[in-house]
Amino acid sequence: MKLNYDVIESAESYINPINDRELDLTGLKISRIENIAVTKDLNDVINFSDNEISKLENFPIMKRLKGIIAINNRISRIDLELPKSLPNLESLILTNNQIQELGDLDVLGEMKKLKYLSLMDNPVVTKKYYRLFVINRCPSLRLLDFKKVKAIEREEAKKLFNSEQGKELQKTLVKTFEPGEMPKKEARPYQGPSPEEAEKIKEMIRNATTLEEITLLEKRLKSGIATVDPNNNNNDDMED
Repeated sequence: MKLNYDVIESAESYINPINDRELDLTGLKISRIENIAVTKDLNDVINFSDNEISKLENFPIMKRLKGIIAINNRISRIDLELPKSLPNLESLILTNNQIQELGDLDVLGEMKKLKYLSLMDNPVVTKKYYRLFVINRCPSLRLLDFKKVKAIEREEAKKLFNSEQGKELQKTLVKTFEPGEMPKKEARPYQGPSPEEAEKIKEMIRNATTLEEITLLEKRLKSGIATVDPNNNNNDDMED
């Protein structure tokens, strides 16, 4: 489906449980982000989950927008202009996409206010030094893949990448694929929770206090894949 004026205008915009205005563009078979200027930057969060988007791109300058949720897409690239377009982005939830290389995450270092990032179920998370690389590139990050960024991790990342040898290592890690090289993503079979588990998750959603908790719990409710308990990581402050 083409993301045109009519689709955006007819989409539901509501106040979510943490009092942010959220635009719901989920499950529309959207293949490309476009015409977002139609929203007039009136939302705090836009949810693009369960579509067919391959690149996070084509955002106008939006100073209000602070959260993007794009779970279950085909995203393999993040536009290099995104930090300029979304200068106040704090939360980026890209769980279950196709980002492959650490180099494709280098742009995150330009997102100066990024606090919450999820790349769970992307191939890139299996890369050596993945977590330390992201922590080093994103000084403001508090939660990575729903796990708190600890002070000891920051020190380890700094020690690894800020030496002359580390800078050379970083150059070797930053590799990207050209468009068209990404493998097609196979659909996952539904693995939804039991009715009893679903009721428990719904209760947890009602009691959630952060966007990140809600997002993770909604993913559990839909797919049953994620098993992380958000209550283990609901403190925004980094550990000393």
